[in-house]
Amino acid sequence: MKKRRRDLRTQKTYEALISAFQELLQEKSFEKITVRELCDRARTRTATFYNHFSDKYDFFSFMIRDMRREYSERANLQSTPEHPENYYIELLKIGFDFMDTNQKIIENFESDNLLMIMINSTSGNMVKDIRNHLEEDMKNGIHFPIDPDILTQIFIGAMVQCSRWWFEHRKTVSKEKVFEQLKEMIQKIYAVK
Repeated sequence: MKKRRRDLRTQKTYEALISAFQELLQEKSFEKITVRELCDRARTRTATFYNHFSDKYDFFSFMIRDMRREYSERANLQSTPEHPENYYIELLKIGFDFMDTNQKIIENFESDNLLMIMINSTSGNMVKDIRNHLEEDMKNGIHFPIDPDILTQIFIGAMVQCSRWWFEHRKTVSKEKVFEQLKEMIQKIYAVK
């Protein structure tokens, strides 16, 4: 994996590549997308792409980490000392909204078995973020009825499995129904004294 610099020009290149990649995924599966096609769509030179990424798999991995970082930052903005559970609720909301608005991309990921890679990559890093949030909550006087390591796994498992289940049943089960029930579960965990 190549080291990535983040100046303004590089950030614009990354944004163009991510946007182009998401557009292409609306049209075809990951395996059928070429680096040249991605660069043409992003209006980026292929040499520039290879200055930053080894191949499209390296780029895909970068994109997932970048999205996870962005989503975690957005969720952090919702968390307050009075309502630290809002971090997890916002993560859920972001995840369900992403899946809802990008159904074709998710379907193309599924056809390439990339959905599991994406979920595993995202959830592996989310474990650290969630564990850190739980530790911070405990420092602030919140006592959980469950060991924080187990609670971390419960949160990750609920997010991953319920979102996958909803996606498979989205024609018969509303995203709002699943989200509200998960939200209620999180609020109950935080309400236990």
